[in-house]
Amino acid sequence: MVWLDEDSADLHAKHVLIVDDNETNCRILRNLTERWKMQSETYAAPRSALARIRSGAPCDIVLLDMMMPQMNGIELAEAIRQDTIGHEIPLILISSVGEHELRG
Repeated sequence: MVWLDEDSADLHAKHVLIVDDNETNCRILRNLTERWKMQSETYAAPRSALARIRSGAPCDIVLLDMMMPQMNGIELAEAIRQDTIGHEIPLILISSVGEHELRG
């Protein structure tokens, strides 16, 4: 795992969208990205985040939770890719569940 320090200049002022239905996860990720001086927005609902991306407002990276109701992280990533053809935004899929839970 790579840890970035507060002086990670490549991230300064980047717009990051955090999409996770878990409020604690959103708070942790927001605190972390803001420590890197990124401008972060959190969304509990995938469709709200997708509407935000479709609005054309600045977005440099998206952190997506894997396990969300109504639309999981992979489905949201596919929708974002469809909407951003030619201007692909880096997507990072995250999960707080382990491999055992994913296999059911």
